[in-house]
Amino acid sequence: MHDAEPGPPTRLILLLIGLACLWWAFLAVLAVTTANPVTLNRAQFQEATHVVTATVEDPAAGLIAVEREWKTAATLAQINVLNLSSTAAERGERYVLPLQRLGRTTYRVPPAPLPGNPPLIYPATDEALRQLKELLGERAGR
Repeated sequence: MHDAEPGPPTRLILLLIGLACLWWAFLAVLAVTTANPVTLNRAQFQEATHVVTATVEDPAAGLIAVEREWKTAATLAQINVLNLSSTAAERGERYVLPLQRLGRTTYRVPPAPLPGNPPLIYPATDEALRQLKELLGERAGR
């Protein structure tokens, strides 16, 4: 009895499996190394009474230090965002936050009109700030 070599159909199947594995590996590397661009949710910013660029001081307590208020002429310093812990906020990071005023120093991030209505905040990248200026028009050009 002798070992039979794989015939052409078996070789073709093995080649196709190898190519599929290479393709999946390429897609995995692409997914890991490619950053997802920030896209501001227009409806969320239209619903907001205030839009700020701020550094998160304490995500669990909802404390942020406001650097700039973009939508009104309000002067804000340290404010409390009730639902900040429901966002992806990290201590020490800068974000663009659409806000709804609830009290003198109390705000909330309005829900985004997406499945589950999540409150979304955005990393304060150059691209996010460019989009914000575009969304708010001339008011952001102060």
